[in-house]
Amino acid sequence: MNPEMPYFPWKGKKIQVDTMPSKIDKGKALSAAGESPVIDRAIWKPLAFSSPNFPSAGSDVYYFSEGHAEQCGSRLPKYLFPSFAFSCHLAAVNLHADPTTEQVFATFSLTTDFSSPATTTAKTFSGGGVTSVVKTLSKSETNRKNKSLVLTLPSRAHEVFRNLKDDDLDIYDLNNQRWRFGHMVSGSPPMHVLTSGWHHFFSSKNLVAGDVVVFVRDADGIIFVGFRRCDSDECDAIAMNVDAASSSSTTKTLRKKREEPEMVIEAYRWAVEYGEGMVEGRFYPDSKLPVYVVKKEVVETAMSVQWKRGMRVQKKWEMADGFTCWLHGTVRALSPESIKNPWRMLEVIWDKTTCKRTMENPWDVEPVQALITEMPEEEEILILD
Repeated sequence: MNPEMPYFPWKGKKIQVDTMPSKIDKGKALSAAGESPVIDRAIWKPLAFSSPNFPSAGSDVYYFSEGHAEQCGSRLPKYLFPSFAFSCHLAAVNLHADPTTEQVFATFSLTTDFSSPATTTAKTFSGGGVTSVVKTLSKSETNRKNKSLVLTLPSRAHEVFRNLKDDDLDIYDLNNQRWRFGHMVSGSPPMHVLTSGWHHFFSSKNLVAGDVVVFVRDADGIIFVGFRRCDSDECDAIAMNVDAASSSSTTKTLRKKREEPEMVIEAYRWAVEYGEGMVEGRFYPDSKLPVYVVKKEVVETAMSVQWKRGMRVQKKWEMADGFTCWLHGTVRALSPESIKNPWRMLEVIWDKTTCKRTMENPWDVEPVQALITEMPEEEEILILD
């Protein structure tokens, strides 16, 4: 059955894929997902950075192959995948945590059968009664030589640790393993402090300065803990007790996992050949990697905007302390590929941020109406990857 095709100029077209392998052994790639615990969306969402919600099963979506390739990091060059957007149906979504790294991720199934029934093992997230707090770890809080270390949480942690006395506290990780901490409230304003058990916990989880710990209290009052591991050579080097200069891609996989290249290749081949049946993939939330399976109405609404050079835009961003803010910037250029595929079609110069220029998807930013900034004419416009 041929899929319903989008009506944009960049709609999916047949692409020659003679260089792609005809058979992919995906058993190994899927084995990790099969062994990973499925977790509730209410617990999964606070751990997924500030990524937009992954679409629910049953949604009509666009699949962006280039975004899928980005999930592999440097192991799969994006230039192997020509710009391509494919209209399909999201048949199944499951939310997991990796049993080794406890990194959250989503597995999904795409189909060209738009009448396919939706399946999911994750509960619908209403947000009612669920609270969370994040804490970015410092060097003093992750000093393995100091056995008496404590973790002092931000004042807003009261919502997670409310009605708890100075006593032992049980917190569960994403593998449902119980960890016991000493707990006390001290200072003015009152601050929640984890005392005994903290050193053993962060050492066992291989946490380092720069990693983010997320505590989530569900509607039943049970507290869970998960992580957003820092993605830098320095953090990886500290974790492996080696110099940053010798940190390797092998080191990174021990802390953060990526999508398997074989799964990207298979999904890409399935899309360009309008394959029958279903294809599977995984999405690992990351502050730098957008969701690449996006609801059709979200994409089409964003593409109805008359994007132009000099347009002012804004974007929600989660800061290290867990608060969200609005980043403001100016569209410097549109990618030459935007006529075929809107993936990262906007080059944006941000006003106040350490990363001054980024390539953004039009549905990940919001135009600030009636604001156009005059941009200086340049002979060449630099398009960033």
